[in-house]
Amino acid sequence: MVLTEGFLLGIASGGVCLAYCAPVLVPYLLSEGNTLRRSVISVGGFLAGRLIGYLVFAVLA
Repeated sequence: MVLTEGFLLGIASGGVCLAYCAPVLVPYLLSEGNTLRRSVISVGGFLAGRLIGYLVFAVLA
């Protein structure tokens, strides 16, 4: 039950995360001039870093 609630909370806050991160990520991706695939890889790395940071914080808490 707790996993479902956490997952739904994460999905519900996705729009806020997008609005918060887009002003930083969009100019960065456009300035790089990479292909779409490289941009997706960059965003994936950024999101993975955030996930790991959140997980480390959760474990410490």
